[in-house]
Amino acid sequence: MLGPNDALVADLDVLLADCYQRQQQLHKVRPLLLEASTIYEKSLGISNKRTIFSIMKLGQVDRDENRSDLAKVELKKALDEAEKHFSNEKYLIFQCLCSYGSYLEQTGNAEEAKQVFARA
Repeated sequence: MLGPNDALVADLDVLLADCYQRQQQLHKVRPLLLEASTIYEKSLGISNKRTIFSIMKLGQVDRDENRSDLAKVELKKALDEAEKHFSNEKYLIFQCLCSYGSYLEQTGNAEEAKQVFARA
Protein backbone atom coordinates (compact mmCIF):
# COMPACT_ATOMS: atom_id res chain seq x y z
CA MET A 1 0.00 0.00 0.00
CA LEU A 2 1.25 3.47 -0.88
CA GLY A 3 1.82 6.09 1.75
CA PRO A 4 1.10 9.78 1.18
CA ASN A 5 4.81 10.51 0.71
CA ASP A 6 5.50 7.75 -1.79
CA ALA A 7 7.16 8.80 -5.05
CA LEU A 8 4.40 7.02 -7.00
CA VAL A 9 1.87 9.44 -5.49
CA ALA A 10 4.04 12.30 -6.74
CA ASP A 11 4.16 10.66 -10.19
CA LEU A 12 0.37 10.69 -10.25
CA ASP A 13 0.29 14.31 -9.07
CA VAL A 14 2.52 15.30 -12.00
CA LEU A 15 0.37 13.40 -14.49
CA LEU A 16 -2.82 14.90 -13.10
CA ALA A 17 -1.30 18.39 -13.18
CA ASP A 18 -0.42 17.84 -16.84
CA CYS A 19 -4.04 16.84 -17.57
CA TYR A 20 -5.39 19.92 -15.82
CA GLN A 21 -2.92 22.12 -17.67
CA ARG A 22 -4.08 20.72 -21.01
CA GLN A 23 -7.69 21.40 -19.97
CA GLN A 24 -6.78 24.98 -19.01
CA GLN A 25 -7.76 24.34 -15.38
CA LEU A 26 -4.65 26.15 -14.27
CA HIS A 27 -5.80 26.82 -10.71
CA LYS A 28 -5.48 23.08 -10.03
CA VAL A 29 -1.98 22.68 -11.47
CA ARG A 30 0.25 24.48 -8.97
CA PRO A 31 -0.97 22.68 -5.83
CA LEU A 32 -0.35 19.31 -7.47
CA LEU A 33 3.13 20.22 -8.67
CA LEU A 34 4.01 21.70 -5.29
CA GLU A 35 2.89 18.50 -3.57
CA ALA A 36 4.81 16.37 -6.08
CA SER A 37 7.99 18.40 -5.60
CA THR A 38 7.71 18.14 -1.83
CA ILE A 39 7.13 14.39 -1.95
CA TYR A 40 9.98 13.80 -4.38
CA GLU A 41 12.37 15.88 -2.32
CA LYS A 42 11.43 14.01 0.87
CA SER A 43 11.42 10.51 -0.61
CA LEU A 44 14.04 10.66 -3.38
CA GLY A 45 16.15 13.68 -2.46
CA ILE A 46 17.03 16.82 -4.37
CA SER A 47 19.55 14.98 -6.53
CA ASN A 48 16.86 12.89 -8.27
CA LYS A 49 15.80 13.72 -11.83
CA ARG A 50 12.10 13.52 -11.00
CA THR A 51 12.60 16.02 -8.18
CA ILE A 52 14.44 18.42 -10.46
CA PHE A 53 11.88 18.09 -13.27
CA SER A 54 8.99 18.70 -10.88
CA ILE A 55 10.66 21.82 -9.47
CA MET A 56 11.27 23.03 -13.01
CA LYS A 57 7.63 22.40 -13.98
CA LEU A 58 6.49 24.26 -10.88
CA GLY A 59 8.71 27.16 -11.86
CA GLN A 60 7.32 27.13 -15.39
CA VAL A 61 3.78 27.35 -14.07
CA ASP A 62 4.70 30.18 -11.73
CA ARG A 63 6.51 31.96 -14.58
CA ASP A 64 3.49 31.62 -16.86
CA GLU A 65 1.15 32.81 -14.11
CA ASN A 66 3.32 35.89 -13.39
CA ARG A 67 4.48 34.73 -9.98
CA SER A 68 7.98 35.98 -10.73
CA ASP A 69 9.46 35.73 -7.24
CA LEU A 70 8.49 32.07 -6.91
CA ALA A 71 9.46 31.23 -10.48
CA LYS A 72 12.94 32.70 -10.06
CA VAL A 73 13.69 30.58 -7.00
CA GLU A 74 12.25 27.38 -8.48
CA LEU A 75 13.80 27.66 -11.94
CA LYS A 76 17.20 28.64 -10.56
CA LYS A 77 17.08 25.79 -8.05
CA ALA A 78 16.20 23.28 -10.79
CA LEU A 79 19.03 24.55 -12.99
CA ASP A 80 21.58 24.57 -10.18
CA GLU A 81 20.68 21.06 -9.04
CA ALA A 82 20.64 19.71 -12.60
CA GLU A 83 24.10 21.14 -13.26
CA LYS A 84 25.39 19.90 -9.92
CA HIS A 85 24.08 16.32 -10.13
CA PHE A 86 23.52 15.67 -13.83
CA SER A 87 26.07 17.72 -15.75
CA ASN A 88 26.20 15.07 -18.51
CA GLU A 89 22.41 14.89 -18.96
CA LYS A 90 22.06 17.23 -21.92
CA TYR A 91 18.25 17.03 -22.16
CA LEU A 92 17.70 17.91 -18.50
CA ILE A 93 20.23 20.75 -18.58
CA PHE A 94 18.78 22.05 -21.86
CA GLN A 95 15.25 22.15 -20.44
CA CYS A 96 16.36 23.87 -17.25
CA LEU A 97 18.42 26.44 -19.17
CA CYS A 98 15.56 27.22 -21.56
CA SER A 99 13.04 27.55 -18.74
CA TYR A 100 15.29 29.85 -16.74
CA GLY A 101 16.19 31.83 -19.87
CA SER A 102 12.50 32.33 -20.66
CA TYR A 103 11.94 33.57 -17.13
CA LEU A 104 14.79 36.06 -17.50
CA GLU A 105 13.42 37.25 -20.84
CA GLN A 106 9.94 37.75 -19.41
CA THR A 107 11.27 39.75 -16.49
CA GLY A 108 13.25 42.15 -18.68
CA ASN A 109 16.70 40.66 -18.19
CA ALA A 110 17.40 40.24 -21.91
CA GLU A 111 21.18 40.28 -21.67
CA GLU A 112 21.32 37.63 -18.94
CA ALA A 113 18.70 35.59 -20.84
CA LYS A 114 20.87 35.75 -23.94
CA GLN A 115 23.81 34.33 -21.95
CA VAL A 116 21.68 31.53 -20.53
CA PHE A 117 20.27 30.64 -23.96
CA ALA A 118 23.79 30.58 -25.37
CA ARG A 119 24.63 27.82 -22.87
CA ALA A 120 21.64 25.73 -23.97
